[in-house]
Amino acid sequence: DVYVIVDRIKLTSLTASDTRLDVGAEVEIRATAVLEYDGHPLGPGDSLTIGGLTLTWDSVDGRFEGRESKAAVQAKTYGSGSGSEATYGITAVNMNGLSVTVIWDRLEVYDYGVSDSRVNVGDPVAIWVKIRYDYDDAVFDDSKGSVYIGGVAASWDPDGQRWYITETRSSAQKVDYSSPSSFTDSAYGLTVITGSTTQSVIWDKLSVSLSADDYRLNVGDTATISWSVTRQYDGSPVTDFAIAIAKDGGSWYSGSASSKTDSDPAVSKHTYTCTSITDNAYGLTVFDANSIDIIWDRIQVQSYTVSDTRANVGDSVNIDVLLYYDYDDAPVTDGSVAINGIAAAHLGGGVWRITQSRSAVQAVTYDAVTASGNAYGITVVDQNGKSATVIWDRIKVVSFTAPERVDVNASAGIEVHLIYE
Repeated sequence: DVYVIVDRIKLTSLTASDTRLDVGAEVEIRATAVLEYDGHPLGPGDSLTIGGLTLTWDSVDGRFEGRESKAAVQAKTYGSGSGSEATYGITAVNMNGLSVTVIWDRLEVYDYGVSDSRVNVGDPVAIWVKIRYDYDDAVFDDSKGSVYIGGVAASWDPDGQRWYITETRSSAQKVDYSSPSSFTDSAYGLTVITGSTTQSVIWDKLSVSLSADDYRLNVGDTATISWSVTRQYDGSPVTDFAIAIAKDGGSWYSGSASSKTDSDPAVSKHTYTCTSITDNAYGLTVFDANSIDIIWDRIQVQSYTVSDTRANVGDSVNIDVLLYYDYDDAPVTDGSVAINGIAAAHLGGGVWRITQSRSAVQAVTYDAVTASGNAYGITVVDQNGKSATVIWDRIKVVSFTAPERVDVNASAGIEVHLIYE
């Protein structure tokens, strides 16, 4: 009798080193097989191809192995095969119901954002990111791993289906947040991600600078108080704002202008500062601001001193006037001063002098001081009711009285009548 054995190769095991791995990573397909009729194992010299992948015999592990990688996200099922048994030339393959599917995958950032990209220093900001598996769009949540944003461990928000951190800063600065900066995939061990981004948040503060066109001016004159606003992070100007300015602690101006005028008819000092401001572009309200003082002032005559109140015609007389600034009683030491229109010289300590003489009998009252060109530009002078009068005079003989003739050796009375002319 002649026996003919009809046989085929039968797979006895089919596995993969990983069934879900990073795109670009290499998977190892492992298989063992026998001849189905008598269980004769395949080994060296035999060949086996599964899913188009040629496997080679590994004598150490006693199995067929082949390696393969994919550069794109995809799934591949190893469910068909071919082979060749060298001893009997058997090539038919029975997969024995075995197959293995391998998914090349990566994580994908599909949405991200911040609660506000430019905020007040000290304000909290949420930075968030949404992540899913690229292959099947399954959400990557806290059951599958962990996420860091900007190097900070993120929390999972089940309602928003996103990972987030909450950050704040106490000074003006910009912070960049890698979203994500790292992650751990506990479910599949993936390490590749696409769509990662960097999100920036600026913590900022406003600077309000007040200034005036004159900080010490005449009573009754008008000063212009101006203010400019910048953002501390980058020095950019703020032109659209709402501001409130206080005068001596009380409300003085509220609006969107950049200046306002003020005046005071009395000697006084007023302090101006910003009490609130809103940057309408970014909603910033935290600020630093300076204060300015403006003094309305005048020069006040303190006293007159003359070297002689009644002098000979032709004699010189010194007329001195002592001048102070009325606001702080500081002496007036510079500029130009005139007394009754006559230019005076500064002697020191606020004392100004003119020297006068007259060639005829007369009285002159000195009561008109003018000033200009001093450090503060003050020209208003309060005469303060002060004055000095100098009389240039001489003695006038009105008459002589004497007897016409007297005895020898007798006394004669002679009278003369004198007056100040």
